[in-house]
Amino acid sequence: MKDLRENNKISDDHYIYYLQLDEQVDNNYIWLAANLKSSNITLVPIRSSELDFFVRMGELPLIVLTDTFNRLEKFKKCRRTYLDFAMRGKNIILFHLNSFGHMTGFETLEKLGYYRPLPLPLSIENLWQAFASSYLSKQMKEKKWPGGRRVGLPKSGVI
Repeated sequence: MKDLRENNKISDDHYIYYLQLDEQVDNNYIWLAANLKSSNITLVPIRSSELDFFVRMGELPLIVLTDTFNRLEKFKKCRRTYLDFAMRGKNIILFHLNSFGHMTGFETLEKLGYYRPLPLPLSIENLWQAFASSYLSKQMKEKKWPGGRRVGLPKSGVI
């Protein structure tokens, strides 16, 4: 019985993946992970070479931070190799923190909710609220019962 309770607890947690463009995990990831954990959201760092594996598991919420030219170039390379293809297949929901303006090629995906650009500089608190609110609202919509309500007798007792 204890194992079943632990499995249920794991399934109640929410995961957002952080695309790690550098060799080491940066300070932005550590701060963001600590703040999202207070909302029961676990931030998991992944490399661009691991995207294929995680996309096979289902719809993947992904955060990308491009605040330097080096990271922007690495992100463009990732887009060319796999990311654009996975996003057009609606397998990735991308939260893009970008210092360099709006990226082209994501206009229709932005309307459908699969691409969410967040321009920098913004305060970290506002970024955290944007992630938590949009991600959790999408999760709640998925858990909502799509059917109608059951018909019952009138409360007054008159037919």
